[in-house]
Amino acid sequence: MNKSYDDLCQEVALLHDNLTEAAQAVEKARNHGTRLGNQLQASNAMLGEALDLGEEFSTRCRVLEAENARLRSDEP
Repeated sequence: MNKSYDDLCQEVALLHDNLTEAAQAVEKARNHGTRLGNQLQASNAMLGEALDLGEEFSTRCRVLEAENARLRSDEP
């Protein structure tokens, strides 16, 4: 069964529309992935900073504990 020229043009137009929608969906997904990647990098940076602060705090606590123990041993 041969299709008419108009039928073929309609099919091509429909395929074009479908491809355009698919390309837009891919671009949207790519942009979303980029945003998620950026958010992950920011979260990792914040977690790194929190870890550094936690380690610093832990070190200060150990120093204070040692100082406290020294002062208690110096008590009469």
